[in-house]
Amino acid sequence: MKAFILYIFFVFTISAANAQDISTINLKEVKTGQSVDLKSKISSKGAFIFFIDDTCPFVDSYMSRLQDFSQKQSGKGYAVLFINPHENNNPSTDNLAEMKKYFSAKKLGGVYFSDTDHALVKALGATKLPEVFFVKLNGNQLSIIYQGAIDNNPQNAGEVSNNYLSDAVSAHEAGKKPSTSKTPALGCRIKRF
Repeated sequence: MKAFILYIFFVFTISAANAQDISTINLKEVKTGQSVDLKSKISSKGAFIFFIDDTCPFVDSYMSRLQDFSQKQSGKGYAVLFINPHENNNPSTDNLAEMKKYFSAKKLGGVYFSDTDHALVKALGATKLPEVFFVKLNGNQLSIIYQGAIDNNPQNAGEVSNNYLSDAVSAHEAGKKPSTSKTPALGCRIKRF
C-alpha cells in the first residue's frame, strides 16, 4: 500500500511540474505594440513557443528550419508564437520598430511577442535561444508536450540525425507521448535583468 501511495504522489508531482499557470501572463505583440493575454493566442490544437532574438547566431543558423516549420504548423491549425525576451536589452536592434522589421523580413509563420519582464521565460523555465516549447492548453495551465532543442544540429540542417520537435509532433498527432519529451537546448543564453 505504501508503494502505491508513493507511486500516486510521484505521478501527481510530475504532472504538476509539467503544467504551468499562464492566467496572468500578458505579452506585448510586436506588430501592434498592444498587450495581449497569452492564453488567447494558444489554439485548441496546441502551440509552439519559440524563444528567439535578432542577434543570436544560433537563431540565424536555424532560420530556414524555423521558417519551414512555422509555415507548415500554422497551416495545420497550431498556434506558432515567437518570443523575444530581450527587448530594451539592445535598444538599437531590440526595440519594437526593429523587431517588427526583423520579423517581417524573416517571413516566419506565426506571431511575434516581446517578453520584457520575462514572465513567460520564468513560467516555462526557458534558458536558451532558440528554445522551443510544444504545449497544449488545459484551462489556465500549459501542459508541456516537448521542450528543448529543435533538432540535434544547430549548425547544419543537412546533418541533422534527430528531429526532436518534428518527432514530438508526429507522436502527438498519432495520440502517443513523444519518446523524447525534453532535450537540452543549444544556443545563446537568455539574459535575465
